[in-house]
Amino acid sequence: MKIGLVGCGRWGKNILRDLLSLETDVYVCDPSPQSREAAISVGARRAVANVESLPADSDGYVVASPATYHLNNIVSLLPRGAPIFVEKPLVRSLEEFNILKSTHNAAKTVFVMHKWRYHEGVAALKSLIEQATLGQVHGLRLQRTSWAEMHPDVDATQQLLPHDLSIILHLLSTIPPLDIVRSTPLGPSRFGFWASFRCPDSLIPVHLEIDNLLPPVSLRSCSIGFDHGVATFSSLQPDVVSIYRHDSPVADEINLPGQMPLLAELRAFKAHILGGPPPLSSLADESIINARACQIQECLQRGCHQ
Repeated sequence: MKIGLVGCGRWGKNILRDLLSLETDVYVCDPSPQSREAAISVGARRAVANVESLPADSDGYVVASPATYHLNNIVSLLPRGAPIFVEKPLVRSLEEFNILKSTHNAAKTVFVMHKWRYHEGVAALKSLIEQATLGQVHGLRLQRTSWAEMHPDVDATQQLLPHDLSIILHLLSTIPPLDIVRSTPLGPSRFGFWASFRCPDSLIPVHLEIDNLLPPVSLRSCSIGFDHGVATFSSLQPDVVSIYRHDSPVADEINLPGQMPLLAELRAFKAHILGGPPPLSSLADESIINARACQIQECLQRGCHQ
């Protein structure tokens, strides 16, 4: 299988590693001579400087360039007709999303790499919802906090928020309407905020906190409240999902095998190229994620609180 990889920088090199482990021939595109040289050194078949030079007969493409260039790269590849897997954020604005959505064949060809939809902890939480052994869902709380460098061409609504929106969508099959949004009190809103989602007639409120100004420990967590307890996945205990029942002082644990979500989603992409079902997430899924992200971004930019 021949895969074209657009972008082989800090994250792209991880994608290259996993594509090679899946026994694919990878052709890399990156404007940096150093990145191209590094790609060849670890096993890429060829490395070129522009998208047009990638093999036209590639079976699929993965786009991991800076978000600024996503739209142009995708539009350049679409006429080739092969599936395209794009790192989040798919695009940087609602205008760019509408341009892409109206481009011929994009709805059937373009998929977004929301790796948290392939995370074992999220999958375990989804199973608990479906099995209803803890009763019905009362609400969700998500946290994504750290002290880390932000990508220069995006803010927290584009770099961090899509992760949590994809988790909400995966667990609830929808993202409730935005209710309240507040900027982080620790600095500019581009670094973080908290937001609540709730439909007026829904019994499942969602609260999330994103803050890139909280040293020293990075925290990624998702908790679900049920009738009979709370189930939590956290980066502080990455190998288990903990279940705390209201009537027991001892937590139950679901052990996770430890498969990395990036590898899982690339395996799903390869399977799709071979005739299997499409990978998560579709352009239709992304329209929901993009709409909520743009709404939060607009509120923060205007200084409103919804």
